[in-house]
Amino acid sequence: MPKIIKKYGKTALVLALILVLVAIYGLIPLARAASLTKERDTLSDSRPSTIAKHTVIFQATTAVPLSGHVIVDLPDGFTTPAGDYTDVAIYFDANDPPTTECLMAAACDGTHCCVTITPATDLINITLKSGAGITAGHYVKVVIGDGVAASGWEDITNPTVGVYDVDITTQNAAAGGLDTGKAKVAIVAGVEVTATVAETLSFTITNVAAASCPETIGGTDKSDDASHDADTVSFGTLTPETFYFSCQSLAIVTNAPTGYTCTVQETDQLKTAGATEFPDGDCNNGTCTETGVGLWTTTTEGGFGYCMDDVTGNGALTTDASDDAGTGATDWLVANQCDDATPNFKIFAEKAIDSPDTEAVMKSYTPASDTTYMGYKINALYAQAAGDYSTTTIFVATPTY
Repeated sequence: MPKIIKKYGKTALVLALILVLVAIYGLIPLARAASLTKERDTLSDSRPSTIAKHTVIFQATTAVPLSGHVIVDLPDGFTTPAGDYTDVAIYFDANDPPTTECLMAAACDGTHCCVTITPATDLINITLKSGAGITAGHYVKVVIGDGVAASGWEDITNPTVGVYDVDITTQNAAAGGLDTGKAKVAIVAGVEVTATVAETLSFTITNVAAASCPETIGGTDKSDDASHDADTVSFGTLTPETFYFSCQSLAIVTNAPTGYTCTVQETDQLKTAGATEFPDGDCNNGTCTETGVGLWTTTTEGGFGYCMDDVTGNGALTTDASDDAGTGATDWLVANQCDDATPNFKIFAEKAIDSPDTEAVMKSYTPASDTTYMGYKINALYAQAAGDYSTTTIFVATPTY
């Protein structure tokens, strides 16, 4: 009898174990959604409380059939405004990232996808177009917004600093679960970078060798004379009714946002110690003045004047223009400059009688690095009194910050 009881007791124990296993198995779901792979969400801007474009990319494990769904669920904290089909784009193909776009429309049809945006839950639900779906193993890209304020696209505002999960789901047409996945985004404070660029101005006057001084100025070039340097223009002894010329380089470099102006004056007319004056002249029969250019080709017209020749930049051209391109310029047009076949000239304004009048010889409307030659020209008439004549030219460069 004890053996029989023992036998039935073992049988009961086995049956009980089977029942327990069946019960446990019943608690396990018979079907579970697969996992997406390679999920990522790239933000156009990761700073807190800043609008940003979201570019969500993942690889589908299970095919998404026609009229199926791709859902991007942003976590609490992100601010999703109301939007429409123009605010979301979707791409899917075998590439990573995909480039084949499903065009959006207000409603799904044979050629378009459509989207529902739910600001209260930060949910972006895209329905795939009829006639196409997502192939298993293909990549999907969802672009939300464009990251530009007030651009017409609805943009999502970032939450406070932290790391957040972005839930991604694919569903079939009946809203049945297919694949799920998560992407993470980090919201971090931006790093402020500061720097100061100091205002700069460099103005250099240097001598120009005769080989570089344009011969078209006309006459005998005195640039290589021993007494000629950056501070002195020496013409030596003049032969009446004979042109002499010489060159100096004016180089201006400045980072002034609205450029600079450089003006010139002479302290007085060329004079001797006894105050005998050398006339400024007027070029060919009054064709040039302190403010207007003119030809000077006749040696019977005496005087002392100058021409300008841009080497780098448009310093001379823009003296009477409205911009750095030379718009509206009249005086130092390319055809009027020292190196032209028929250069034009001006005479110097005189500080002694014209102050504070000056004449611009270089100008820029933006930061510049300009080099311009000034060609000095002189001619004495036979009636000019003998003596040693001198004057000083005054250059003033003024940047505008």
